[in-house]
Amino acid sequence: MLPFDKVALFSLDSRLSILKNIVLKKFMIRTMNSANHVIFISEYARLSVVKLLRLKSDSVIYHGIASNFTPSSTISDNSILYVSRFETYKNHLNLIKAYNLLSEELKEKHSLILVGEGVEPALSLCNKYIESNNLEDKVKILGKVEYNLLPDLYRQCQLFVFPSSCENCPNILLEAIGCGAAIAASKTSPMPEFGKKAALYFDETDVQSINKVIIKVLENQNLRNQLVVKSIDLRGDYTWQNTAYLTWKCLINIGNTDVQK
Repeated sequence: MLPFDKVALFSLDSRLSILKNIVLKKFMIRTMNSANHVIFISEYARLSVVKLLRLKSDSVIYHGIASNFTPSSTISDNSILYVSRFETYKNHLNLIKAYNLLSEELKEKHSLILVGEGVEPALSLCNKYIESNNLEDKVKILGKVEYNLLPDLYRQCQLFVFPSSCENCPNILLEAIGCGAAIAASKTSPMPEFGKKAALYFDETDVQSINKVIIKVLENQNLRNQLVVKSIDLRGDYTWQNTAYLTWKCLINIGNTDVQK
C-alpha cells in the first residue's frame, strides 16, 4: 500500500525511494486496469485503490496463517514484542517512547523486544533514544530473526504491539493472532479489519495513546487472558486452505466468463 499512502510515502527519508514508489504506483494502476480481474488482499486496499481504477471486476481474498504459527498453553516470559522491519512509518520510535513512559516497576517486569531488519535512519534514531534514556537493559533490538523462530517469540510474549501506519494485509499481525498473542495495534486501517475484537487499538502517532493501551493490558491479567482467547478464536478465519479455495474459485469463475464471451 505504500505507493498509495501519501502520508507513509512522504515519511520515507530517501527521495529515491519516494520516486520509485511514485513510478511503481503508475505501473500498478496501468497493470490493474488491463487485468480481467484484480484480487485485493484487504477491503481497505480495495477501497483505497478502486477509486483510481477502471476495473472489469475485483474481489477480496485474505492471506492465511502458516501452520506452524499455533497457540501455546504457557507464557514463558513477560516481554512486550514488536516484529517488523525498521521503517519510519512502522513507528518503532513511538513505541519505544511509549514504553519509556511506563512506571519503573512495569519496565523492570516487562522488557521490550524489537525484531526486524534494521533500516536507516529509523534504526539509528531508535538506538540513539535508547542510549540517551538508559534503556539498554530494557529495550532489546534482536535484528532479523529466522522465520522458523518467530512462532516461539509470539507465544512467549506477554503482549504483542503492532504500531504500523501502513499495511495491505498485515501478515505479522496475522502471525501473532495465529499464536494466540494478546494484541495491541494501531487503529489505522486495515489493522481493525483483521484484528477485529481480538485487539485493543491506539493512535500510533500518539505516544501517550500507545502507552495507555500497553498499561491497560499489562495491569489487567483478566483483560490479557480475554485477548488471548479472542486471538485463538479468530485464527480460524485466516487459513491458507480457505485462501486457496477462494482463489481457485475466483480463477475458475473468471475462466468460465472468458469462455462464455
